[in-house]
This record gives sequence, structure tokens and C-alpha cells, in this order.
Amino acid sequence: MKLVYYFVVVLICAVFVYQPVGYAMDLFFAPKRIYLSDKEPVTELRVTNTGNLARAYTVMVEDLIMTEEGVTARVDGFDYSAKRMVRFVPRQFTLEPGGRQIVRIMARISPDKPDGDYHSHMEFLENVSRRDELNPKDDSADGQIAKASAKISYSLAIPITVSKGEVSTRVDIGELALKFDEKGKPFIAAELLRSGNGQGNVLLDVDYIAPDGQVTKAGPRRTIYVYRELDRVKRKIAIQLIEGVQMQKGGAFKVTLFNRDISEVDPVKELTLAVN
Repeated sequence: MKLVYYFVVVLICAVFVYQPVGYAMDLFFAPKRIYLSDKEPVTELRVTNTGNLARAYTVMVEDLIMTEEGVTARVDGFDYSAKRMVRFVPRQFTLEPGGRQIVRIMARISPDKPDGDYHSHMEFLENVSRRDELNPKDDSADGQIAKASAKISYSLAIPITVSKGEVSTRVDIGELALKFDEKGKPFIAAELLRSGNGQGNVLLDVDYIAPDGQVTKAGPRRTIYVYRELDRVKRKIAIQLIEGVQMQKGGAFKVTLFNRDISEVDPVKELTLAVN
């Protein structure tokens, strides 16, 4: 019986909400993002196989840029690429179910490189041709056979940021509007601005102010990354009101912007959107 091979690409990129660890498919990563600098040029990434199949992976560094809509696109080099700065071991490894691999990563930054943030992605591509070899068929375990025969290969990428010298980045809010989707659910359309020689690390809080003045959270704090190749990104911020709280005419939403590189407490800007 001829096997059909499927290839699914899943990218872990700068637009996701930050967490100290990341999970995707059958791999668990800690940390979720890699940060290196000329002051701290060495780090480690812990990769754990959380699935029930042994898998073999090849590791490489690839360049991905971000569009204004927050979508990543693969490119063959760009002005702020960190690809040539990054060294790592191992380049290939195998993980048994529950197994863990430490990937050691180092940055080598040319002294001629201008100060600023540079970025690329560390990609983990499964070598699907080795799956049968690593998972011998057991006639007494039909479920295992079925899973081992489903040739789905995953490519997962971890963002890497390399910083050199003095990095200074400013963030701001441009356009801001309260809108509704096709199902009538409200969201905030936000344009986030970035300037300087680094990545924009934005924290965004949204609070709902009822007509009587009572304030409640309209969702968790959001982390939004604006890569250095962009001076602005557009985001849709979902409004998540707690049970029992409803948006009313005469109320308002307060949007608070923080520059995470400077302070997670003192805001850069606060804006209010009225509910009409």
C-alpha cells in the first residue's frame, strides 16, 4: 500500500501572547523565545517530546519577517537577520516519548555590526522517513500502528532575537477604533507604532468603564511584538467581558499601552473609546 505523505508547517512567531514555556504539536519548548546579546551570548533551549511516538528532528536557522498584519513570511535574508550570528548544537537529534533534548545556542556578533536588535527563527523539522524505523510495528497494538503510519511531518520555529550594544525602542498607538465582526462581537482595531533600533515589545491592557463608573477587565493583558523591519502593525483586540458585565451605551473602553523594555507598570499612553 502506497503511503501518502503530508507536510504541515506550524510556526511559533512573535505575535503570540508571551509565556515562559511553549507547547506545539508533540513538542514542548522552554523557553518559548530565545534572547541573546553581546553581554549574554549563550543560552539553552529545552525540547521535550510529549507524544507517544519517537521522532527524529533536524534543526536549522531560517529567516522569517513579519507583515503589518502580523503574519510571518519566509525570506532569503533581510537587513535585520540574525541567521549568520547564531551557532547551536546539536543539529540533529532523536526523541523517545517523554524524552528531552537540550539545544545549546550561542551568538557570535561582529564588532562592525551596528547596535540594535536582529532576529531569525530556529526551526525543528521532523525527519518523517525515520518514523517507522524508530517506532517498530507491534501487531498487538493496532492503535500504535495507525498512529505510526500517519505520516504527518511537523516543522516548528522558535523566534531568536540577538541584541548588540545600546538598544532603544519607542512604542505608541496610532489609529484606534471600536468595531464589530460579522457575528456582531465587538473588538478593538489598533495600530501599534514602533521606532528606534530594536524590536517593539508592547503590553496592552483593555478595561471596560461602565456608565456608572465601575471598571472591569476586558480580557487578559496582551503581549504584542513588532519586529524591527516594521514601523507599525495592525491588530484586532478581542473584548472579553466577565460574566454578568455587558457593554452599554454611555460606557467606554480604556486602552493602556506599556513599553515592556521600560516599564510594565508605568504606561506610555492611555486612550479611551466611547460606546455609542
